[in-house]
Amino acid sequence: MSGEDRAPLAGSPKQAAPQPSRVGRYELLERLGKGGMGVVYRGRDTVLGRQVAVKMLISDLEEMAETRERFFREARSAGQLSHRNIVTIYDFGEENGRAFIVMELLHGESLNSLLARERNLPVEQRLDIMMRVCEGLAFAHSRAIVHRDVKPGNIFITTEGQVKILDFGVARIASSNLTRSGLIVGTPDYMSPEQVQGKTVDQRSDIFSAGVVFYQVVLGRKPFVAKTLPMLLHKVVTEDPPPPTEAEASPELARIIRRALEKDPARRYQRMEELLVDLARCAQKFEQETRALASKTCDRCREVEALLADHRALAEQLGIPVVSEEVAIAPALHELPLFQEVGSEVLRLVPFRRARLLELRAQLDEQYDRLGAVVASWRDALTGLQAAQEQAAAGRVRDALAAPAPEPAAITPAHDQGSSRAVDTVTRARRTWRERIERRVRERREDAPARAARPLLRLARAALAQGDDERAAWAAENAMAIHPANTEAQELRARARALSDQQNTDTAETVALPGPPVDDPSEADTVALWADGGRSRLPAVVAKWMSGLRRWVGAVISRNS
Repeated sequence: MSGEDRAPLAGSPKQAAPQPSRVGRYELLERLGKGGMGVVYRGRDTVLGRQVAVKMLISDLEEMAETRERFFREARSAGQLSHRNIVTIYDFGEENGRAFIVMELLHGESLNSLLARERNLPVEQRLDIMMRVCEGLAFAHSRAIVHRDVKPGNIFITTEGQVKILDFGVARIASSNLTRSGLIVGTPDYMSPEQVQGKTVDQRSDIFSAGVVFYQVVLGRKPFVAKTLPMLLHKVVTEDPPPPTEAEASPELARIIRRALEKDPARRYQRMEELLVDLARCAQKFEQETRALASKTCDRCREVEALLADHRALAEQLGIPVVSEEVAIAPALHELPLFQEVGSEVLRLVPFRRARLLELRAQLDEQYDRLGAVVASWRDALTGLQAAQEQAAAGRVRDALAAPAPEPAAITPAHDQGSSRAVDTVTRARRTWRERIERRVRERREDAPARAARPLLRLARAALAQGDDERAAWAAENAMAIHPANTEAQELRARARALSDQQNTDTAETVALPGPPVDDPSEADTVALWADGGRSRLPAVVAKWMSGLRRWVGAVISRNS
């Protein structure tokens, strides 16, 4: 038996026999373990050349003729069982007075070791182990063989995940109360009430023992625990185990285990197939719920993808640099098979365990809440920015600067991982919003002189087109007074001066011609002023006289031509 078997209560064991090197055609390579009934070796079949496990009875049991006969009888019965969930018996015999059984060599660990190492096995794996145990025991019961020692130490999980039931045939010997050396054989923790009381044992005893194992598989603890062996046996016979909570097991699974652990054999499952059918229905319902969760997780993934698209678009509109981690889907999704090819639909196409889906859903929910807060804040920032820009474009500078900046959206403490990043991005959005407004106001302030000078520039261009240098120069100079850096105003003033100089030259030649007598000194001054280009402000009377003089000059020129 395994290490979980009880220690001897009385008597002293004999000196351990030396390890044999060979039994029959089987070479014994190394010792794998020892239980209450025998020692297991890793061996090699020298004829077929395959690795095998060889179990040899301990010397105490070999001295009992009745025990040896029952051992061989049970070995023959176990050898008739060929099932994927039952260890295969290859051979049995006797060598130098020592009985042995040869079986397939398994690589992996016992269920007892697995439960001690993995406290949080996936529910799917737990259900699969229980159903495989039921299949193996149901097959044995159909061949009129009752195991009588179902326990985690006799259930083996291979490295490939296959379930194997061990020690068929040998366990029946353990139904005796004591061996000659004083050993209690059997494991009281997993015995049925009728087995403890020494009553008739049938397949329903295996169902109770399987119920004890399933209780431990699902809840991670034994249903019956006591400080002493008598107290433990009393609990097995009279007390019901503590019921599992809803967090530990679904109501359907709790009902199945409770029925398997009924004290009265008549109220238990009568056949292992009945227990298997209920477990299969429970697994089917669990699978349907898992598929529904996968569908909802897929929908959530698409919602996160839509938020990511909004996040990228808003960041571009607001001019906010975004790091790659902020615009990537939950990292766990990239580890899924086919995700790069089919995207979120992989959650519907590939079967995932419930724990994995819950992990993915938690990551997506966290990302959805975090992105939702950021996107909402950025939308407010963009709306405020656009409104302020419209106010600035309309000349309402004060209203634009007084517009309130968007506040960061509330981040719940449950999302501490993403809250700081969300606040940082919202803060960047607010800062960008304010910078955009201030830049727009500065641009508008800088453009105000240019806008004020535009009508004067249009007037100067029109005056130059008409040859009116006086008006052109006046308009250009006033434009420069408003906007000194305006290059177009400087250019127009230069052109007006050039036109004025050209006209002054023509006027000087015209004044040398015979003209009317100039008796009044004021008239001479007026002629000089006129020859000066008319850049001074003339009295109204002089201006009228100048107009007549221009007409006279024009007449003289036309007569001479």
